[in-house]
Amino acid sequence: MESCVVTIEKISRELAAGEAISGEVLASKFNVTRAAIWKAVHALRAMGMDISAVRGQGYIVRRPFEMLNGDQILHYLRTESNSPAASVSVHFQIESTNSELLSRARAGTCRPGSIVLAECQTGGKGRRGRKWVSPLGGNIYASVGWTYDGSLRMLTGLPLAVAAKTIAQLEEFGIGGLTVKWPNDILFQGSKLGGILLEVIGEADGRCHAVCGIGLNVLIDSMSGRAIEQRWTDLQTISNVKADRNRLAARICGAVLNTMAEFPDRGFKSYLNVWSAYDALRNRRIVVHTGSADFQGVAKGVDEEGALIVEMDNMQRRFYGGEVTVRQEYRE
Repeated sequence: MESCVVTIEKISRELAAGEAISGEVLASKFNVTRAAIWKAVHALRAMGMDISAVRGQGYIVRRPFEMLNGDQILHYLRTESNSPAASVSVHFQIESTNSELLSRARAGTCRPGSIVLAECQTGGKGRRGRKWVSPLGGNIYASVGWTYDGSLRMLTGLPLAVAAKTIAQLEEFGIGGLTVKWPNDILFQGSKLGGILLEVIGEADGRCHAVCGIGLNVLIDSMSGRAIEQRWTDLQTISNVKADRNRLAARICGAVLNTMAEFPDRGFKSYLNVWSAYDALRNRRIVVHTGSADFQGVAKGVDEEGALIVEMDNMQRRFYGGEVTVRQEYRE
């Protein structure tokens, strides 16, 4: 299985640039049969790579993309983000980047500042156990690990801060019009562009390991998009900016890492103004779905701990968890 994955990865790197390559050339280059190349191309299509077979030319990727490179990302992290990155590892295919760092944390081998990225995830996760559709072919799936001493309560609001800082980072690449939906969905005109997932293991009042995962839609083909159970978009659709994918990944991971590192000293209140500037829900009629009931009201921002403030029946109520649906204006 490992040799097969290696062959698939090598072929994907040959095709990613968008130039036509014949099966015969690929077979000769990797010393395998034409049948093996056909199987590899079939597997890559199943992983979400948009490959066409053009008579007289060979295989061609209809939406070219830049493959991730760990050395380049680490270079950008250290020269442009001034972040305390300990290591960067890039996987071609993995269950999920969060699961990888959590496994390292349980084994005691996850250093603060460890970063894992993947080209494709077989078990990508969203909030509340939802599947994060993770096709091969140009998106960003990344996780950042950090270690904390003290109560887990100190991390309240961290996902919100990470989401807001990620949007600020995207704006530096010339990508505007983004908002953040409580607690951690990045939107463009009501369609989901990305999301944040924070997972923590350890003692409630002792040392704990936090892993913050981010999924960002950079380039999604329509076939893969059919598996996404809500309105979505990607950077290529909403922007003419042609960002270096490795630089973009580095800047986003750097923003996440810097936020995680400084958060215990600053707390969410220091990010409140940044969050408020991108708040997608403020003054909108919403429904908050909790495990026990639904609550309707008008969103009034968040407090200094990141709790959602909802005005209902002439009073304000705070929510620390739950799902939000916006009423009348758009539905997800």
